Amino acid sequence: INNLTYRVSVSFDVVWFAAVSVTGGSMSAESLQTVLNNLSYYNSSDSPTTTLNRIFRLTGLKDDGGTTNGGSNMTSLFINSNVNVVATSLPTVTTAAINIFNGVSATLGGNVTADGGTTVTERGVVYSTVDNTPTIGETNVTKNANGTTGTGTYSKTVTGLSPGNAYHVRAYAINAEGTAYGTVQSFSTSTVPTLSTSAIFTFDGTSATMGGNITDDGGVAVTERGVVYSLTDNTPVIGETDVTKANQGTTGAGSFSATINGLSRGATYYVRAYATNSAGTVYGSTESFTTKNYPVVVTSVAASVKIHSVVLGGDVTNDGGLTVTDRGFVFSSTDGTPTIEEDATKYAVGEGSGSFSSTISGLIAGTTYYFNTYVINSEGIVYGTPGSTTTASSSTFTGTADWNSDVNWSSGVPLTGGTAVIQGNPTIRDAKITVDKLKIYSGSVSLSVVNQLKIVHELYV
Repeated sequence: INNLTYRVSVSFDVVWFAAVSVTGGSMSAESLQTVLNNLSYYNSSDSPTTTLNRIFRLTGLKDDGGTTNGGSNMTSLFINSNVNVVATSLPTVTTAAINIFNGVSATLGGNVTADGGTTVTERGVVYSTVDNTPTIGETNVTKNANGTTGTGTYSKTVTGLSPGNAYHVRAYAINAEGTAYGTVQSFSTSTVPTLSTSAIFTFDGTSATMGGNITDDGGVAVTERGVVYSLTDNTPVIGETDVTKANQGTTGAGSFSATINGLSRGATYYVRAYATNSAGTVYGSTESFTTKNYPVVVTSVAASVKIHSVVLGGDVTNDGGLTVTDRGFVFSSTDGTPTIEEDATKYAVGEGSGSFSSTISGLIAGTTYYFNTYVINSEGIVYGTPGSTTTASSSTFTGTADWNSDVNWSSGVPLTGGTAVIQGNPTIRDAKITVDKLKIYSGSVSLSVVNQLKIVHELYV
């Protein structure tokens, strides 16, 4: 500075002293005052324990030049200056509170409250599952730099942590003096759910109800649950060959189930329930079941619906590889899904495969009947799709009368009272009405042929 050379010497006598010698060049007292006022000193050790900005008071000034070039020794203090002495040290850093999310991810960080008198060049966190005072470079310790420098708060999101583990975390900060650490903070990651596979209910040979029960979600939300099943793999896992995944479509803990259709008949399946949260996917124990070789029957639409009768039909399209020993219909006026087990009226129509039909008579006029087909082989009984029909309530018919049968009009059924009208040009076999062939269920009947012949008989049952 201004061709001056300065030298600093340090000595100790009860306390430490620093002597600054300035030689050569020229400088006014005011300029020297400025220089001294801005002196600082650097201490590379950790020994200073006072505040970073110390007050250094200059107690004397000596001109070693004597009287040469107009100089003179001073016997009294000429300059008395306060000098800032900066003692550098490690940064001061604290570890921030930990925010855990998704069970296996966390936001970690810290706060550099002082840089130690020199720039903080790196800051971040270190963590470990086995070392409760983690330090950079140690075994089983992960370092995660924040990517920023200087003082102030910082954070870092850490993902892919191991589920069900306790982690120990410390913030760190680095300057020219070295690395400083904050206090240790600890947290635990979530675990995978706990669940079991439910008992399996099979029906109709190609369908089954499967499910499970999640008793513990592992501390975070269950985002998916369902079943996996296979014909060949007795420990099915999602994504494996020959394994089918059936997502049940709901989330959370508790019991769940799903109906699986389209299974093979007479086949053994292996099933496991599964549940997924952010910690991973877990499986229940394996349950197995064998589908039945049930037959298949299709129900036809009701036909020839009359006052007291209806024609029902069905078709056994698959006997399940076993002999069909019974088939027919069940019907009821009160049960919308009639079955033999529920005391519906059973009407058997032979055995074997193929189509079948029969007239169900003795029904009540104007009444709704629910019906279904059934088929039985050695595996058990199977039903078709239920249907319904309502018997007629009118006794007016159009067509040709055949008196040699039980009043079977070509478009009608036996009468229950009321008036039967034959329109057009009726044909009466043998030109007579045989009363004992006219089947009357109840009440009186007036029989007439419009515009040609009127024959009235009062008949009582």
